[in-house]
Amino acid sequence: FFIFITKYICFVVFHSNSFFLPRFTATMRTAFLVTFLALLGFGNGFAPPARSMSVSPQHHLQDRASARTSRTATSLNAVPLDPDLVIFARTARIEFVISSLAAFGSAATGRIIIPNSINQWKKYLSLKGKGASLGGEEMPFFGYPEPIYRNDVLTVLNNELSPLNISERFPVDGMYAGALHADSLAMANAGTSQMAVRAVFDAMALGINKNQVNAKTAEFKMQQYRTDLELMMADSQKGRTVGLLALGVLLSLLGAADYFAVYHGLHGWFPSWEGFANFPSSLLDERGFKSLFGCYVWDLPK
Repeated sequence: FFIFITKYICFVVFHSNSFFLPRFTATMRTAFLVTFLALLGFGNGFAPPARSMSVSPQHHLQDRASARTSRTATSLNAVPLDPDLVIFARTARIEFVISSLAAFGSAATGRIIIPNSINQWKKYLSLKGKGASLGGEEMPFFGYPEPIYRNDVLTVLNNELSPLNISERFPVDGMYAGALHADSLAMANAGTSQMAVRAVFDAMALGINKNQVNAKTAEFKMQQYRTDLELMMADSQKGRTVGLLALGVLLSLLGAADYFAVYHGLHGWFPSWEGFANFPSSLLDERGFKSLFGCYVWDLPK
């Protein structure tokens, strides 16, 4: 459930396109509901099953060892399992399905955001040297491949066209109504340093990989920036920080759903496997990969 919420936040930070966002939001709502109901009914799937106090740990291990040795090549499913272990395996199988859906969703989100982030950086690199620079004091913008100067920024801010007029005069494919596109702003300031144009636009958009911003919001912010360049620097730093933090969180969570899918898959179909009992040494001894397929169970006892 936490993974779903975090992916939604990351997607909103990375994207403001009106075509993708409503559809992604509807999909996430469905995922929230399914995951919440599943966790409500099977919330003990991450914890080991409770053991009866009347059964000693030594007795339980002996039962599992005798069950493992009683397997035959033709009847792997007729294995006597501890009743608590059977319940745990059933729950793990259900949560394996849920975790697999989360893993597919993580992969889909990664396929959108990661390539976009790479392409966005390539686009920044392509802006190097484009447009004439008027020089002035160098402004310490973060995350740009060449210096950005004060006079170039002021030229962009003092453009005689308003953001709404710019979007109307320089339309871009895929631009939604009432928005200012980064390419529109670039065309309206074609003779100016394009890196400075991009820096001004990024300061008005929260996050990274954003190419559109509300025109009214852009007009309000540009009016503020004309008299307070420090505010623009602060907004730029905030947007970059939020965007990079979201990217870092997303990358760290991309494998989390895969981990839980594997975790529940192992406990659902290999309930008596002890490969992680003393990780990592247990993977290499008789409890590890050597015994994995011997612990496979398809039909669980009623």
